[in-house]
Order: sequence, then structure tokens, then C-alpha cells
Amino acid sequence: MIPVGANGQITLKNGSSTQSVDVVRDVYGYFTQASSGDGVFTAAQGRLLDTRTATAIPADSSVSVMVAGNDGIPASFGAAVLNLTTTGQQNSGYLRVWPTGQPMPSTTSVGNFQANTSTADLVIAQPGDQGAVSIYNASGGTIQLIVDLQGWFSLDGNDDSGALTTQPPVDPPETDLTDAPTDPAAASSEPALPTDAPTGIAPAGVYCDTAGGVYKPTSLGGKYIHAFGPYQSNYNGTTHSETTTFTAEASGTVGVSLSGSLKISANELIARQEATYGINFSVSLTAKLGNSITAIIPVHKTVNAKYGVWRRRITGTSYILYSNCTRSASSTIISYTPYTVGWYTWQT
Repeated sequence: MIPVGANGQITLKNGSSTQSVDVVRDVYGYFTQASSGDGVFTAAQGRLLDTRTATAIPADSSVSVMVAGNDGIPASFGAAVLNLTTTGQQNSGYLRVWPTGQPMPSTTSVGNFQANTSTADLVIAQPGDQGAVSIYNASGGTIQLIVDLQGWFSLDGNDDSGALTTQPPVDPPETDLTDAPTDPAAASSEPALPTDAPTGIAPAGVYCDTAGGVYKPTSLGGKYIHAFGPYQSNYNGTTHSETTTFTAEASGTVGVSLSGSLKISANELIARQEATYGINFSVSLTAKLGNSITAIIPVHKTVNAKYGVWRRRITGTSYILYSNCTRSASSTIISYTPYTVGWYTWQT
């Protein structure tokens, strides 16, 4: 994956000093621009592994490649785009790619390669332990493997199912969030509208009897947990899986947090979001002391747990519609709206 330059162009260079080459360029897709948020793709280029300068991968063996920490990739990310090149192989075969620390899949990740050829393929790989991926040489001989980073995806929030994951929970990307009021009276209160007269004349004397604050949800984002108290953890030092129970040691109430200038009440915000996405949201939810969850700890692994209120990240716009049908400038609203209480667990 290559970021484009001026006028949407890229430059290709023939590295040979003696021979010309024919080039075929195929386009598989493209990414729109986005500066932050959930599921954002960031182009990055760097070599993560080249066994030609180390040790070839033996037959029916695997290697773990660290992705996190390279070229600005954070410890928690959604997936990496990798270009895998096999060369110098003695036999035909294929590769399997999977998150380090998880069972190897039975499916082929990279198409068949032939003996004494060089084969490249592009994969999107999810990270495992410590942000690494594992690559298996499914052939009867050694191979040389080159792993080049092409980019990475940020996490689209977190998994709220309570299932054990391999990544710690990610926090909201925004740092300018403010908390909306949670008490019923304040949550129903409309923001004060400006007192200055709007500019513009209504066409043909039209009168807008729905004048007031307007909010429109435009994008449903990821799931984020607002946890209470420090996270808990248990290590399994045995040779078999163990069962453990985590119990909430703290409680608290969480409401809506948002950035931007909202022109309606918190209750109306909730109503608009529920009508748009069919999810039962709340102005506030309380995570109560004593709630528990049971998890299975794999051999020689640590399972961690956080308990709190889950919220959805929702992008929208808000503005004021005046009585003469003109409107104020729109404000982008990022809100984190409560919808359930629960746990998040991950292994390290």
C-alpha cells in the first residue's frame, strides 16, 4: 500500500543499472482520508524481518514477528497490512499467518509458492501477544522470508461480549471531552440559544416553525469501556487451563461525554441516536459493586479484567435553525453514549 503524492500520483523506480523492465500496475482499492478515530488506516513502510541476513525458516516451523512499536504503531492496534515475500525455498508450499499466542489456523493465508522462485503476497494480519504475528512455513524445506510493513489500522473500539481478547482496551482518541449532566432536570434542559438576530431573509416569507436546536447522528463508531478501579489480573503457572472469577471492587456512574457545541438537550441527543441506530442508550448508567465474571486462563498466561460502563462513540452534527429558516454554522459532535454495564477481559 502506497500513499499518493501531488495530484494523486506515485513514482516507481527501476533499481537496475543495466536492464529495463516491464511493469504492470493493478489497483485493488483505495482509502479515503481521515485524521483520527476508529478503524483509520495509516500508511507506513518498513522492513520487519529478512531471514536472508539471519536464519532461514525450517520446514514445518513458524516465526514470530513483532509489529507493535515499529514505525509509530501503538501497542494496541486493529490489524497490520504486511507484504510477505518467500524466496530461496527448496520445495513448494504455502504460509499461514495468525495472531501470536493463539492456535494456528488450518486455512492458508498466503497462496502457494513454488520451489526456486520468489513469491510475494499481501495480507491483513491481526496482532496477538505483545502486538506480534506468527508466520508458519508449510513446506518440506527451508525458506527465506521477507516481511515488509505497508500500514496499520487503528482499533474500532473494544469487544464488549466479555470474551477473552489478546489486546488491552483502547481509550477514546479525543482529549477534549466534557461530561453532560446526568440528573433528570439538567438532562432535559435545552442549551441557551443566542440572542443576536440571524442574518438572511426567509425565501418568499417562509416561516420555520420548527426553529431551535438540531442534532443529526451521522456515524456509529466503536465501543469503549469506562472502567472503575484498577484492573485485576490472575496468572496461570500450571500445565493446564485454570478457571478464575473476577469481582468488581469499585462502583460508579457514567453519563454522556462529548466534544463540540451541542444545541439540544442530552435527553434529545439520546432519542435521536436511538431512533437512528436502534440501540437502547441511557443518559447515565451505574456499574455496581460485587458484579463478577468467570474466565479461563490458558497455560502460562495472565488474564486481566476491567469492569465498568460501556459507551458507543457516535459522530454527528448540531446547529441552530432560526425562525427565518437560516441556520447557524454546524458543529461536529463526538459523543460517547452509555448503553450497557459489563466487563472487558484480555490475556497477556
